[in-house]
Amino acid sequence: PAIGALVRRVRQTAVDLAGVISPRSKIGRAALPGGDTGIEQLKALVATIAVFALVSYLAYQLYDLRPPYPGMMPPQRSILGTVVAADGCWSSALGGIWKPDDDLKAVFDSTFEQIAYGTFPWGILAPLAMAWLLRSSTPGHRQLGGLTLAWTAAAWIAGEAFSRKVGFTIWAGFPPMAIAIGAWFDAILTERRAQATAIPAGPTLLVGLFVALGALDLGKDLQSFTERLTSLLVGSDAIAFATKSRLLLIPTRAWILIIGVLIAFSFAIAMMVWRPGEDARAARYRKLATRAAAVSIACTIVMAAFWSFVWHPHLAVNYSSKAMFDQVHDLKQQGDQLVVMGDMGDAPTSYAGKDHEKVETREQIVAALGRTNRVFAITPQTELCTFHREMRKPYFVLDDRNLRSILLSNRVDGAIDKNPLRTSILHTEPTGITTRPKVDIIWDKKIQLLGWSIPEVVDRGAKFEVKMFYKILNPVTSAWTSLMHFDGGARFNGDHKPIADRCPTSTWMPGDYIIDTHTVTAGGTSFSRGKYELWVGFFTGSNPNWRNMPVSAPSTGSAMRDTVDRVKITSIVLD
Repeated sequence: PAIGALVRRVRQTAVDLAGVISPRSKIGRAALPGGDTGIEQLKALVATIAVFALVSYLAYQLYDLRPPYPGMMPPQRSILGTVVAADGCWSSALGGIWKPDDDLKAVFDSTFEQIAYGTFPWGILAPLAMAWLLRSSTPGHRQLGGLTLAWTAAAWIAGEAFSRKVGFTIWAGFPPMAIAIGAWFDAILTERRAQATAIPAGPTLLVGLFVALGALDLGKDLQSFTERLTSLLVGSDAIAFATKSRLLLIPTRAWILIIGVLIAFSFAIAMMVWRPGEDARAARYRKLATRAAAVSIACTIVMAAFWSFVWHPHLAVNYSSKAMFDQVHDLKQQGDQLVVMGDMGDAPTSYAGKDHEKVETREQIVAALGRTNRVFAITPQTELCTFHREMRKPYFVLDDRNLRSILLSNRVDGAIDKNPLRTSILHTEPTGITTRPKVDIIWDKKIQLLGWSIPEVVDRGAKFEVKMFYKILNPVTSAWTSLMHFDGGARFNGDHKPIADRCPTSTWMPGDYIIDTHTVTAGGTSFSRGKYELWVGFFTGSNPNWRNMPVSAPSTGSAMRDTVDRVKITSIVLD
């Protein structure tokens, strides 16, 4: 911009000088746009110099001039025997290290999910909004469209470069995207208020439909890959989502879809039903469109409040250990003790002061819970399976909401036992087995099926509960998935991780009795009525590379087993 302005100034000066010498040479000549004052040119020149200085300073900190490193393949590119190479040192101007080698995991679209999830659901409109602004007849809109497009594009290029050379980077284009969408929506509403149509009816219908379907599809992805959302500020899937989190009895992540769909569908109605004209019908449509737009804006405010005042504080219960220490504080009486195992940073000191005992091993936790007084114990979640096997005295889980730690006690007074293993892994043979096999059913001489509980008749599409009872004969050692095929006119299955993957099969040991309860959906209304045979087993891997656990009993040739190590145990009827 500064060079262009300088050229225009030189040219204008030449024309003015020629006019003084020979006024006829100025006939029909006018001053170039922006050439009536030097303030704008001076601003552009200063900005250009500042950018050049910043880039030069960054280059000075990030790169070194050095001789080519011998033996590299391919050889380093050099100029006059010198290589410009990143030094790999900390840059105070950059705020990071410009790595000599690229991070190949960061591809050109590594920020796309960050953009889509971070702007849900309005971000779907950004390309349309910028395109409309660029094509607008209003100069201000065109300038704004160009500015926001340039800003977002530059932010994307810089973000991708930083992701490859520095590390995880938050895309810097959120502000211009919001500005473009807001300006476009405001222009639509303003022109409609003047009984004009911002865009023809056909495109308006398509825009509304596009946003509604796009929000629904993206919202579905947010439900399936919520780890991308909780890891939005750190990258990848670093922070697992707390699937137990509930808000008003509804999964917390479902509220994102609910509010987002309300925004999108309200916006779609506002776009699709507007009609110009003076007749009563058009007036009713305009009123509906106006109210829908108001609902969309109101729901956007609700969404903003949800992120700040609901999402983060609510999930903090699952990610922060403070909730567990608060519960200990509420329940603790004179003489009660708190024992902490594992690396919890400064949390024990911050939330419990010096009134806690630090231990290092699981055996110490077992011994502490065996004391005569009441003891609270905070241990890593990963220790629960082994602890459950070793703890022969009664114990209780008072809080299992935290993703990393769990609160145990030897007394349940004033609380509720939330032990997920109390009814899943037993040390004596369970009761309540309604149906037992006529012959032994054993997989790999390790897992024996003692029996099952399953309804005889279920409605098509209905959910029903299947309960399997196993006895562990030998260490299983590997992680297996429970195979559950219902074969009839078609197949529906109930494949799942046993006992909700709370304790993988690799932790099952001799003497354990496993009660695996799983909910299955009985096909759908398109499934034919009739009998469906239930085949069970265990498998690992995925199609086409899955592998079933070999069947030890019944023997080969039995009608109860097939050639791929499935065992037929019973049948149900779909009604």
